[in-house]
Amino acid sequence: MHHLAKLTRLFSFLLLAAGLAACSANAGDRTPTPSPMRQEFNDAIGRWEALGITSYAMNLTYRHPGWEPQTMVVEVRDGTASFTEKGCFPERDCYVRPLEAADFTLAHILPQVATLIDQRSVTHIVYHDQYFFPRIIDSPEEGWEISNFRLLDR
Repeated sequence: MHHLAKLTRLFSFLLLAAGLAACSANAGDRTPTPSPMRQEFNDAIGRWEALGITSYAMNLTYRHPGWEPQTMVVEVRDGTASFTEKGCFPERDCYVRPLEAADFTLAHILPQVATLIDQRSVTHIVYHDQYFFPRIIDSPEEGWEISNFRLLDR
């Protein structure tokens, strides 16, 4: 009886060891599953990119730690960006930062947001109902709020 108990424990141990070895061998083969927020972002960006929009204008408020919120109207025509308005809030007591319009196109903002999502820094995203890009992005590092998005003629 004692010999049978030892064999049963040995067999259980071998099964457990084989199972753990199989799990660890397969773990290296898998690519990490994106977080639900990253998956939602990827899906939305895929739909945005499928639209092929290259000329648009949008109002944007940009938040950066230590800065007053920067407000701007960004116009993008075939990938070339310009500001049609720039300001900050509150208007009387703020400093308008020397920013580059190209840094505030969706083509530039979206990779930054992806990085912040991967770093688990984004706390909130709201997507545009019609064009699918994120129109509100909140993070302790940076924040963007896009409004009045409109298509432009080329």
